[in-house]
Amino acid sequence: MLEKATGSKIIQITDAWWGKHVREPTFSALVTGKEPGHRMADYVDDKTVSLLKVEFDTRYEADSRGRVRRRSTGDVWIRSNGIYNPINV
Repeated sequence: MLEKATGSKIIQITDAWWGKHVREPTFSALVTGKEPGHRMADYVDDKTVSLLKVEFDTRYEADSRGRVRRRSTGDVWIRSNGIYNPINV
């Protein structure tokens, strides 16, 4: 389970970054048009995971051969409270 401080930091970092980014013209262009939710889903996932990787000790779920799984419980795993916790963006 995530420590409360880790969870709070995740919220603080992502809220600050996305709060600014959604006001930029590049984001507006992404969400304009047909089915913006589908078009921005991977973008939001990739950007958020990249942001978390800079701020936290992260890993990805691996298979028995050590390869990153295409499908995982979490988009990224963050170390907190001595273990890696799956985080789903």
